[in-house]
Amino acid sequence: VDEFAFGPELEALACDGRIALHCTVTRDEAPGWPGRTGRIDDQLLAAAMPGRDAWCLVCGPAPFVTDVAASLTALGVDPGRIVIER
Repeated sequence: VDEFAFGPELEALACDGRIALHCTVTRDEAPGWPGRTGRIDDQLLAAAMPGRDAWCLVCGPAPFVTDVAASLTALGVDPGRIVIER
């Protein structure tokens, strides 16, 4: 988690039970990475989302943010609960 932006802070929030943290490496060449790899998809979002009333914070390149926001909306999340930063 220390290689992710704000990794230690996010891990602390997860340990306190304040957020559900799902770290994913999008590159297949992640030697030693024990977690999930690959593009974030509808299946991962559905599994990670605690409910349709969740606040979803999405940050990344514009195409990624657009795709994830559309997927979250399709899963029933109110667009007003999707916070994006490009």
